[in-house]
Amino acid sequence: MSSMFEIIPNEVAIVRQGGVYKEVGLAVRNNGELYVKVAGGFVRLYADGKTSLGSKMTLDTLAIDARLHKDTFGKLCITPGNGRKPLEVAPAYLAIEKD
Repeated sequence: MSSMFEIIPNEVAIVRQGGVYKEVGLAVRNNGELYVKVAGGFVRLYADGKTSLGSKMTLDTLAIDARLHKDTFGKLCITPGNGRKPLEVAPAYLAIEKD
């Protein structure tokens, strides 16, 4: 059985969890939805730097060579789609922008 999450090679993020900063890998699923791989699972990323773990984890740095979009709920995506809008301004956590 194949994984429903696809790890993005050579792309990383730094998340902060309880005062501890961790470098983690990035993954996508369902046509470009962006996640980080942590603690044996995956956590969804939001355009405002929050995550699906709420106040337990925040996005500190995102190093990705892809154009970022957000869906109607503010979740980050790397592909355009119905209801998704490109981020007009690079967010503070973005470390590497696509040329």
